Amino acid sequence: HSSTLSELFARADGAEVDRLVKQYVELLKTASSIDCGDKPKGMDITKAMIGAASMLKDVFFNEEEFAKALKLFRAMRESRQFVHGDAHPGNVMIQDGELIFIDMTTSGYGDPFWDVVAMANVCYVNTIVYPEEAFQANYIMTHERALDIFQKFFAAYYAGESAEHIARMKKLAIGTASFRMLMGLRYNENRDPAVVDRLKTLALEAAALLDETRTAKAAA
Repeated sequence: HSSTLSELFARADGAEVDRLVKQYVELLKTASSIDCGDKPKGMDITKAMIGAASMLKDVFFNEEEFAKALKLFRAMRESRQFVHGDAHPGNVMIQDGELIFIDMTTSGYGDPFWDVVAMANVCYVNTIVYPEEAFQANYIMTHERALDIFQKFFAAYYAGESAEHIARMKKLAIGTASFRMLMGLRYNENRDPAVVDRLKTLALEAAALLDETRTAKAAA
């Protein structure tokens, strides 16, 4: 029986969690090292996400807020690097001791940060969206375990970077994932207004961080 990374995380102890997180980071970085070439197959992830985001205008955001939040998608750099598109632990399996991706339906090319965002979506944003029982039904892990993995993932993915830089990347990933999650909640009639407000706040705070960074660079 092959297990998903979510299942492995759910039953792993502390040291094993650390090892699996590092293996997970290695998988994402190996995948993003793949150059899809001058005429890449699959979708341009950033272009697709910017196009799909229009559904949120005048629903959860007014025009000014939407323009600010959309900066999170527009900030993704142009790239021909491979992107899985939904690279959370439930879409990774272990085979012969190696981690491999499954469910490639959303794969394409673009900024590798999209796969960091997918991880943040499940291990942070979804702990806001789903109560404990529903979260475990979907992802096997508890909220506590998912949030622990979230912290360890960023420490491993950005190993060698300053604590300030890691904190910034966490906030950007959370905000981008929140904006993306709101697209999923757009047609959910049972959505919790408090959850929508929290995700909207996280998205706009992250977008403000982009503006602060640009201002600081201009002043330097």
